[in-house]
Amino acid sequence: MAVVHGILHLGGPVYRYGGYTFEMHHYCGPIVLKKNLEPRKNQPTSERDPFWSVFGRWQGLSEKEQAATKLDTPHGAIFFSSRP
Repeated sequence: MAVVHGILHLGGPVYRYGGYTFEMHHYCGPIVLKKNLEPRKNQPTSERDPFWSVFGRWQGLSEKEQAATKLDTPHGAIFFSSRP
């Protein structure tokens, strides 16, 4: 039997704002994505990370303004990688 290692991410819509692309989950919050829409390896963990300042500004936008930053992509991506 093969063992599969991977990341399962069931998120929400994808947004691009302030130089960042992120998927916004309604309960778990954002996950920063690379340009190919895969999760960035190093997620912002420190409150000093510049992403949080940009994200805070995005949260301050109106619902209509946030919608304007939404990318037209499928969301709730599943990423798997197998190791022999």
